[in-house]
Amino acid sequence: MTAVDVPARPRPRQPSARKQVAALTGRSLRAHVSDPRAAVLGAVGPILMLVILSQVFGSIADADLLPHGVGYLDYLTPAILVTTGVSAAQVSGQAFLRDMRNGVFDRLRSLPVHLAVLPVARSLADAVRYGAQAVLVLAAAIALGFTPSLGLIAAFVLAWALAWALIWVYLALAVWLRSPEVLQSLGVLMFPVMFTSSAFAPADRLPSWLGAIARVNPLTYGIDATRALALGLPAATVTAVVVIVALGAVSAAVTIRLFTRKPA
Repeated sequence: MTAVDVPARPRPRQPSARKQVAALTGRSLRAHVSDPRAAVLGAVGPILMLVILSQVFGSIADADLLPHGVGYLDYLTPAILVTTGVSAAQVSGQAFLRDMRNGVFDRLRSLPVHLAVLPVARSLADAVRYGAQAVLVLAAAIALGFTPSLGLIAAFVLAWALAWALIWVYLALAVWLRSPEVLQSLGVLMFPVMFTSSAFAPADRLPSWLGAIARVNPLTYGIDATRALALGLPAATVTAVVVIVALGAVSAAVTIRLFTRKPA
């Protein structure tokens, strides 16, 4: 008998980067939705912050210190959109670091997956999660009496872009530090950063030394531009866009560079 040549099976084609991003983004979103406690706390936290700050500071805020015709709730709501993005970025960095340490990425590295896809998918999933939180914040603000202008959609897009850039910042920190304790400590330091911005009071009404810090705080650019678009006020929106794009691009490049390099 003669041996029969069995044709070799062709190797499966590697999925495109777009399909890999879609699959891994969906995985991250499903993991978030599967834990209702995290989903509820992530949604309730920013709303509680909006309600508490608007009632506490709104009761003592001097209307003469705010833009003409703007109530404190209207002044505060765009800032809460941005600070919600800060919180989402912190959670993103911690989740990415957890996947790095628990072996999830080690298993994925054995598959035909582009390594750069992993942080991209994580950033997109957390950006989607932030978008859902921001919609709930706006709904709560409108229920409380927030009166936005026609530029609210543009304000939402700008806040979403800033949140995505901040997510990349925390992903870069996670890959660089590789320590959940240090990363969590940096998260605590973000509270002073938020209060040394124009989030809760106009920068020109702060003490001179604090106002100087607020004017160079990257969050101030995003908050001022988001607030101006939402309320129909003049602002340096182009400057804010440049800052956001630069922050996101540099952080994404650093993240991908550090994450995809071969271990020593």
